[in-house]
Amino acid sequence: MLRKFELRNYENFKDNMVIDFGKVGGCQFGADCITDNTICKMIIYGKMQQEKKNPGKAVIDIVSIMIGFNMISDGMFLNADFKENKALFLYTFKFGDNEVVYKYKSLSDAKLESEELFFDGKQIFKFSFVNREILNCDLDYINPELLADFQIDKLLVHKKGENMNIVNKSIDAGKPFDWGRTSADYARYRDIYPATFYEKIVQRNLCISGQKVLDLGTGTGVLPRNMYHFGAEWIGTDISENQIIQAKRLSEADKLDIQYQTVATEDIDFPDNTFDVITACQCFWYFDHEKVMPKLYRMLKHDGRLLLLYMAWLPLEDKIAGASEELILKYNPCWTGSGETKHPISVSDDIYKFFETGYQEEYDIDVFFTRESWHGRMKACRGVGASLSPEEIGKWETEHKKLLNEIAPEEFLVKHYVAMLELKKAGRK
Repeated sequence: MLRKFELRNYENFKDNMVIDFGKVGGCQFGADCITDNTICKMIIYGKMQQEKKNPGKAVIDIVSIMIGFNMISDGMFLNADFKENKALFLYTFKFGDNEVVYKYKSLSDAKLESEELFFDGKQIFKFSFVNREILNCDLDYINPELLADFQIDKLLVHKKGENMNIVNKSIDAGKPFDWGRTSADYARYRDIYPATFYEKIVQRNLCISGQKVLDLGTGTGVLPRNMYHFGAEWIGTDISENQIIQAKRLSEADKLDIQYQTVATEDIDFPDNTFDVITACQCFWYFDHEKVMPKLYRMLKHDGRLLLLYMAWLPLEDKIAGASEELILKYNPCWTGSGETKHPISVSDDIYKFFETGYQEEYDIDVFFTRESWHGRMKACRGVGASLSPEEIGKWETEHKKLLNEIAPEEFLVKHYVAMLELKKAGRK
C-alpha cells in the first residue's frame, strides 16, 4: 500500500512536496484518480513560484512513472530556478510491518539518472541509467532471475561479499551463474590441462623467469600454480572470494609464492607498465571489454603481451562428451556452452583499438579422465554447478553417474582442442 509520496525540484513547485497518506484522514479521491479500486493518479494544486493567483497544476500518473514513462513526451520538466539538474521522486509503501521505498532521480521526463530500492531503511538495489550498470544488489531480497530483463549486456550482482552472481544476456540467456558455488569441485576436478598446454605458452617466451604476470579470472589458480616452476612472478585475480580461497589453499599447500586478490576484472587497478604478460584462461568473454581494455593496455609494459587461452571438449567428435552435454541441456536448456567445435579465438573490434594479433594457434589434444573425474569436471562447469539449484544438481548427478556407468569405461580419453591468441599493443613491433 502506498503510504507516502515525496517530490523535489519538479516543474513549478518551489518547495519539496510531501503527501503522507497516513495522515490525510477523510481525504477523498475523484473518479479520474481511481482505476480498478486503486489510486493511480493525484491531481495536486499549489501556488506557482511566480506568485500568480492562478494555481499551478501538476498531474502525477503513478503507474506510468513507475513502469517506464511511456505516456510522457521527451523534454525537461525540472524547476528552472533550482540549481540541481535532476528531479527526485520517492514512493513509500507499507507491507505489514515492513516499509519499502522506491526512489529515482530523473534528468528529464523521459530520461532517468538512477533508481534505488530500500527495505526497512536498507538499500537493497541501485541502478545507474547513465552508466547502464547495477551499483548494488542484495540477493537476500532481489531475485537474480529478474535482472535478465534489464536492457544491459552484463550485470554483476553481490551478496554479502561471499558470492558473486554474473548475469550476461549473451551467455545462457541471462541465467545467473556463480563460480563460487562450485569452487570445491573446481579445485578438485578442473586442473586438467596437459603438459603440452603449458609448454606451448613457454615456447612463445611467455610466463617465464624474469617476467611479471597477471592472471585474470584465475579461479582456483590453475594457470599460475602449474606454471610457477617456469620462474615468473604471478598475481591472480578473480571476482569470486570462494575461488580465491581455494587458490590460496592450494598454493600454500605446495609452498608457492603467488599473490591473489578478490576483485572484478573491471575494478583492477595496477600502476602503468607493471606487467610483462596478462593472461586470461577460459574467461575473457565474461569481462566488460569497454572498461577493461584501456586498463590492460595501460598496465602492460611497452612490449607486453595479452594472452587469451581456451580449451574445450568436442561433443560432436567424442561420444562421452556429447552424451554428457545432452544431459546438461536437459536440466539447463539455456546453457550456451554446448556444441563446441574447433575454431580460433575471435575478439570484438573494441579489442583491436588497443591491441593487434601477435600469434594465434589451435591444436587438438586428448585429456585423460576416470568416470569420477569426468563427472566432477562436468559438475564444475557453468551449466551445472555454477547455475543449477541444489535439487537440480542432485538429480543431474544421479542421472550422470548412471549414464557414465552405461557408456564409459573406468578410464578414457576425451577429445579436446586448445586455442591461444597472443595480442600485442597496437602499433608496437
